[in-house]
Amino acid sequence: TVAASSGVATFTDLRLNGTSTTSYVLRFASTGLTNVDAPGISPAVGAAATIAIVTQPAGAVNGEVLTTQPVVQLRDVGGNDVITGGVLVTAAVTSGSPTGTFSMTAATDAGGTATFSGLRIDGPALAGYRLTFTSTAPALTSVASGAFTLGVGVAFKLVVTTEPATTSGAGIAFTTQPVLNVTDVGGNVIVGATDNVTASEASGTGAIGGTLTATAVAGVAKFTTLEWSTTGPKSILFTAAGLATATSAVFNIP
Repeated sequence: TVAASSGVATFTDLRLNGTSTTSYVLRFASTGLTNVDAPGISPAVGAAATIAIVTQPAGAVNGEVLTTQPVVQLRDVGGNDVITGGVLVTAAVTSGSPTGTFSMTAATDAGGTATFSGLRIDGPALAGYRLTFTSTAPALTSVASGAFTLGVGVAFKLVVTTEPATTSGAGIAFTTQPVLNVTDVGGNVIVGATDNVTASEASGTGAIGGTLTATAVAGVAKFTTLEWSTTGPKSILFTAAGLATATSAVFNIP
């Protein structure tokens, strides 16, 4: 709204945000006067202002790339696609607790579209993960994805969950026997795992004894009779076929 001066009303800062394919009509009105319309205004596409998600991320499993990779589009304030290539868009996990993320940046093509590939998230197998997409050059309004679930992957590594310890001496079963989990790359227990886990000397003199192999039950391998033949600081190496190994913390045989 402006006030007329000498019968002339001059507008100075009108702005129209809308789709470039729509023809808009401006109507000018004042009490007691006949309205007048200015038809046929179609706004041109403006500069990139926001990031919009075209394809939501989905199919997240530990150790595997998302089966549906996200796709985003540059848009102006009116929601029109901006065809600008070479803009780097970064995806970051903003909801969830990842232990690792991979391939988190993609560049827009000539049409202003950034298609991610090889994007993978490892971490606790939970619902409620979200990705937020941002750009700093130019600075654009970010956008968050819908929530998705990160699933359990295949068996990948051994994880020590109970460290060996003892108040007994050499040649006597440890008072605290080691326990290990068979997990995926994100640390989730593989509840169906029945791997044979073997203990051997990692550091320290002498030899480890007792029953050196424990079979996992529901993904958990519990040793029961491990001992060491000599005193002093020791550590144990745990192995299982096809899995990344684990090493205990150093403990002392009194």
